[in-house]
Amino acid sequence: MNILYDYQIFGDERYGGISKQFFSLIKFMKSKKSVNVYMPVAISKNIYVKEFIMNKTLKNDMTYFRRTIALINKMYTLIKLKNKKIDIYHPTYYNDFLLKKMKNNVLVVTLHDMIYEIYPELFPNAKKIIGRKYKHMTQADIIISVSYNTKKDILKFYPEIDPKKIRVVYQGGLINKNYDEIKNLPEKYILYVGKRSGYKNFTNLLYAFSKLAIEYQELALVCVGSKFNEDETNKIYSLELSNKIKQIRCTEKELNYLYANAFCFVYPSLYEGFGIPIVEAFENSCPVICSNTSCFPEIAGEAAIYFNPESPDSIVEAIKVLLGNPELRNDFIEKGKSRSQNYSWEKFGNNVFEIYNEFM
Repeated sequence: MNILYDYQIFGDERYGGISKQFFSLIKFMKSKKSVNVYMPVAISKNIYVKEFIMNKTLKNDMTYFRRTIALINKMYTLIKLKNKKIDIYHPTYYNDFLLKKMKNNVLVVTLHDMIYEIYPELFPNAKKIIGRKYKHMTQADIIISVSYNTKKDILKFYPEIDPKKIRVVYQGGLINKNYDEIKNLPEKYILYVGKRSGYKNFTNLLYAFSKLAIEYQELALVCVGSKFNEDETNKIYSLELSNKIKQIRCTEKELNYLYANAFCFVYPSLYEGFGIPIVEAFENSCPVICSNTSCFPEIAGEAAIYFNPESPDSIVEAIKVLLGNPELRNDFIEKGKSRSQNYSWEKFGNNVFEIYNEFM
C-alpha cells in the first residue's frame, strides 16, 4: 500500500492540532511493514517535521514565507511523484492542486470542523477555503470526521454529501508523555492553551479571570501560545491583570508539566471539531472546565465542568465549583483519567488503517 500525505499543513503550521494529527498518523503508518509512506516536504517550520520526521532540532523560531514554502514543496512533491505509484492520497489540507494530478487514486479527506462555514466573517479567505473543501468532499471516496458533532455539521451545511462515506474517527492527545520542568511558575494557576483570537473566546476568559482575581488573589492565569498582541496587552492592563497573567511558549514536554501542575485547564472556545487539549489535560491529571457547545460534551462527557462561553459570569461560576473543594477536584481528575482511555493516537491510526484497507 503506497500512501501520499502532502506538505500543506506542515508548511502552514508551526504547531497545531491538524499537523499533530497528521504527524501521528504518518508515524503510525511508517510502522506498518505493508505500507510505503510518501510525505514530500522539502522545507518546513513545523516542530514535528523538524524534530521528528527530519530528525533536526528546532533551535530558533525562524519564519518562512508561506508562498515560498508552498512553491518549493509543490515542486518537490511533483518531482518525487513522477515515478511513484500512489494507491491512496490523503491531503493534509484543502489546496486542490494535486487533485488534478491524481486520476485513479483513492482519495481520503479529513474534515476537522466547519469553522469557516460557521464563522466566515472571521476569515478573509473563508470563501476560497470553503470552495476547495467542497471540491475535496465531493471527490473523496471516504471522509474522516473527527467527531460526531463535526459529522452533524458537515451534513447540516452539505446535505448532498452521502452520510455513508463519512467515518467518525476520534483523535488522541499526547504524543510525548515525558516532562520538562518550567521554573518560576505561579503557585496556583489556571491554564489556557492555544490561539486566542476570534472564536477562541479568550476575551471572555479575561473578563472572567478579572472577577476571580479579586476574590482569589493567589490565583494566576498561564497562557501557552504566541506573545500577546497590542490589543490583548492593553486589555490585560485595563483589567489590572498585568501581574496575574504569564505568557509562555513551550515544548510538548514542558506543556505536560504545565498541565500536571495547573489547578485546572479552561477551554472557553465557542466551537471546536474535537479539542485535543481536553485529552492532553485528562492524561496529565488536570481537571477540565470547558464550553458547553459543539463537540465538548461529546469528547469530555461527565469528566468536565461546563459553562456558557458567551457569559463571563458562567465561566467564573464553573471555575469556583473547584476552588475550595479539593475532593471534587480529585474526583474530576479521576474521571478525566478514565475518559482519556477512549482516545489515543494508536487507536486513531488503527482505525484509519482499517479504512485504507477497504480499498486494497
